[in-house]
Amino acid sequence: MTNDRLTPPWRKYATACILSGMMLILTVTLPWTVSKPGMLLLNLLAVMIAAFVGGFGPGLLATALSALGAIYFFLPPLYSLHVQSRSDVVYLGIFTTAACAAAWLLDWARGAAADSEPTRRFELLTNGLQNHRSAS
Repeated sequence: MTNDRLTPPWRKYATACILSGMMLILTVTLPWTVSKPGMLLLNLLAVMIAAFVGGFGPGLLATALSALGAIYFFLPPLYSLHVQSRSDVVYLGIFTTAACAAAWLLDWARGAAADSEPTRRFELLTNGLQNHRSAS
């Protein structure tokens, strides 16, 4: 997390695309039928990993790709971006809200951890110097 500024943005967004694609392939090729909530939970995992690795923007991209993949491959009519059922719209709304919240929270946690790391290093350094002085 300390070299986050050194990572090019395209790599973060490519990671989000790859994670979403891998999770979509996994859910499409599962040998058993996965229910809608289960499928969306698997996609939420991809969103959370993308947000943890890349931040809020890649998390939102993974959310959009996962929702579009779910609509296209799993919701009737299959292989279309049209959603027929109101319950499917509700499922997608819940997924999108939860995924956006998870992406925001993980991005916030990344920022908090990055901000506290230099402070923690400084405290360890000063405590080590104080312990060294008292031992002398």
